Amino acid sequence: MWGATSTLSFGQFRVEKNDQASIPAAHLNQNKIYYSIGLGDQESRLYRCAINLKIGEIDEVDIVATASDYIVQFSVPVEKNENHLVRMKGKIKWGIPPNNAPACSVDGEISINQIILNEWQPIKDKFRDSDSLRCINFGFSKFDRTINEPVAADKLLPRPTDTISKRIFDVCDELLAKPLRNNLSCNLTGVSEKTFCNEVYYSPSNVNRILNLQEAVNAALDGQQVIKGLVETASAQSSRLAAQVEKKKQEEENQKKKLEQRIIANKVEEFLFNKKWSNDDVSCNFQGGDYVVYTNKGPSGIQLFLVGKKMPDSSQGQSFYFNVIDEKTVDYVHEIHASGNNFMMKLVRNPFIVVGRIEHRITIVSPTRLEYTRIDRMIDLDKLIKSGGRVIRYEIRKNSGFRKLCK
Repeated sequence: MWGATSTLSFGQFRVEKNDQASIPAAHLNQNKIYYSIGLGDQESRLYRCAINLKIGEIDEVDIVATASDYIVQFSVPVEKNENHLVRMKGKIKWGIPPNNAPACSVDGEISINQIILNEWQPIKDKFRDSDSLRCINFGFSKFDRTINEPVAADKLLPRPTDTISKRIFDVCDELLAKPLRNNLSCNLTGVSEKTFCNEVYYSPSNVNRILNLQEAVNAALDGQQVIKGLVETASAQSSRLAAQVEKKKQEEENQKKKLEQRIIANKVEEFLFNKKWSNDDVSCNFQGGDYVVYTNKGPSGIQLFLVGKKMPDSSQGQSFYFNVIDEKTVDYVHEIHASGNNFMMKLVRNPFIVVGRIEHRITIVSPTRLEYTRIDRMIDLDKLIKSGGRVIRYEIRKNSGFRKLCK
């Protein structure tokens, strides 16, 4: 992940990465840090040139650089590997060929820290403005280190090949192997409906605390396990909670409405049920009693009294309901089914076929008077018989009337 080019430009010099792995074993000293600087094309007729190299107050040496890269190498003792200034100036080297060399066309200086910064430059270029570079920087800040300018003269930057760098690379590789995803459809514990989530970092030791990238890097470098989880997005949570509030409000309004409707229904039912009501303008006492009684019990919801006696209920299957519309209006529906009628069952062979349906719209005009409109839908028996029970049609009759409360 952290690959980089090996050659970088800095002013008139070319800085070469010179890791210990590239140093021949016979010349490798574990107590030294190795650096290389390329001087660029010197256009020397002898294909070599010489410089005087001064490394801070540590060392000063004359070095011959050869074509084609004209690279000079130097090392610094580990205990003195600080941000020293490296001074380079062309110098003629006298001697017998091939130990002689003209002066290189070099006159300048570079700090060891700048050499290291140049080693980091390909990584910075590759991951510019990315979580990868932010992750690296967070890792170094954890150890109070940096790979950016400015750097104190006595504080050496870490190199890409240092142990601390490799450790940070490994942590960032693991954390960023798959980028955190946003706005995913998700199901969360305790949330009944689907919502939308973002992936986040957190530590299993504290699942209630979300970690940002810097906190995740610090935790991982401390040896803690860092894993990914889901957290509801702010917008999704806001919408969901608002919907819950609206749903609760609607439920409360519906409940209130149902309660109000039930109160009204109770009043209407108390007014209407179990009382004697006349058949239009016929006296309730005609021939010993001529009236109807509405009831929420029994097979039909209405009891008919003639000559003072209650008429028997039909043996056919029946159903009914009352629906209170408002304080003044009630719908009453009574259905008669084919079941219980042998003749009808032979024709339709289905006990649930509606033979007749009576629809009343009852209006309360005053405490002692009702008015109604009535629609009777009765099966057309003639067509039913002629079709052998295959054609079911209904004859519709409409009428209206009134009822007075019997005294």
